[in-house]
Amino acid sequence: MEQITQRISQKPSLPIKTKIAAWWIIIFSGFLSLLFFWDFLRSRTPILFSLLSLMLPLVIFLLGIFVLKKSKLAWIIVTILFYLGSMLSVLIWVFLLLWASPRCWFTNCSFHTLGPVWGYGAYLLLITICIIGPLILLRLDHKNFLKIT
Repeated sequence: MEQITQRISQKPSLPIKTKIAAWWIIIFSGFLSLLFFWDFLRSRTPILFSLLSLMLPLVIFLLGIFVLKKSKLAWIIVTILFYLGSMLSVLIWVFLLLWASPRCWFTNCSFHTLGPVWGYGAYLLLITICIIGPLILLRLDHKNFLKIT
């Protein structure tokens, strides 16, 4: 009888895919916030834009912490944000690959004219990886997470 009561009183642990996704969100959003802060320090972009671009990774960092603490609302918000982010990143990749690249396929332009567009390709690739990976893990384990919370 005591063992049954002890098992009931223990909270079930977080599913492993959700743990991996939450830690992935925390680590990469922390890295992105440091990267955006460094970019803010070295560039001359408007302060409001820089602060807004710094706030988004920090908010996602906090949401990742709340997902680790089994918050259903944080899980829903992260999933919705990552769905929207993945759609936006796919649209940007389509723009880069279908509009920016073919301009140089048929003309003799150099990539120096597309420098600003391709310069953000590394940022975009990093953000795309940071969005799609945890989104897949969160969606694969959503039934187990919703049972626990």
